[in-house]
This record gives sequence, structure tokens and C-alpha cells, in this order.
Amino acid sequence: MNKKKLTRYGSIILNLISENDVFLSAQEIYLKMRELSYPVGLATIYRQLQVLLDNHLIDAIKSESGEVIYKQCKKTSHHHHVICIKCGKSQEILEPEIELWTRRVAKKLGYLPMNHTIEIFGHCQQCQTP
Repeated sequence: MNKKKLTRYGSIILNLISENDVFLSAQEIYLKMRELSYPVGLATIYRQLQVLLDNHLIDAIKSESGEVIYKQCKKTSHHHHVICIKCGKSQEILEPEIELWTRRVAKKLGYLPMNHTIEIFGHCQQCQTP
């Protein structure tokens, strides 16, 4: 299967994502593009997000509500995130103990682990104070 190439809008979307330090939904990206006067449809946003994902230029996770959200991460290797449910701040975490735990649990249950996602949602230090 041939990977689709990044279009002009794909490059704009990548720049928009990279300028934000929080995960963004496709709808949020769409609204930001409209604010910047780019006449782009939501279907184009989704297509270009998939191209960015296929080329490992961005990460996607499911939010606490189940919505897929996107961000350009600094780490290119497998990692996880801690995300503030109030302000959206996120931190990338590389924790070897998580990797050992997932393999141990899978093996105990008779599974051969292929992949996993672990995201931690909570309140960052700034959002914990009233």
C-alpha cells in the first residue's frame, strides 16, 4: 500500500500541531484552520492527520472522553503520556517498568504482547491549586 504524500494543507496542519503544546482534536484543528482563513473541510483534516500518523510525524491518543487527539511529540520511540484534564498540558514519559509490567501481565494471561497504550489523566500542579 502506497503512503499518501503530505499536501499543502498537511504541512499547515503539521505546523499548527507543532506550535501547540497540547493535544488537539481534528475539530479543534479544523476551527483553528478556519480562524486562519484556510478554506479546508473536516474530511481533508482527517485525511492529512492520517498521512501525518502514517509518516510518524505526529502521535494520536484517545482522550479521557474517547476522542482521538493529536500532538507532535519530542520522543520518536515508544512512550506514554501524562495529561492534565483541565488545561491540556501533557508530558511524555518513558518508563521501563511499564514495559516490563505489560509483558509480564500478557505472559501471565497467555498472550504474546504486540503493542499497548497507557495514558495517565489527572490534574497538573498548576491546576491542583485553587
